[in-house]
Amino acid sequence: MTRIPQAPPPIVELGFAAGANAPEAPDKTEMSKFKEAYALGFVAGFSTAESVRRMNRMAAAATAGTLAARYGLPVDDVLRVLALPPEFGDALRAACDAENRARAPK
Repeated sequence: MTRIPQAPPPIVELGFAAGANAPEAPDKTEMSKFKEAYALGFVAGFSTAESVRRMNRMAAAATAGTLAARYGLPVDDVLRVLALPPEFGDALRAACDAENRARAPK
């Protein structure tokens, strides 16, 4: 039986709209006030807007990876919400890993 994808919950859509219109991404403390679904939407919206600003789809993957690490979001969930082509998954994961290494205690 084929599973029909469901529309994203409204909270993801709210996060997407906020991210698409945000001049900058908030820090982890500010984002921790919101539910994970909102943060996922925000990352998708902000990353999409960043790719448009830079006229480069790969910028969406890099931005999403950085924010996923910052907010502690599961990379697979970010990929699902952002709906990037599979070849962008490696770039997103690399950006997430780089951000995690940069934030690790020295």
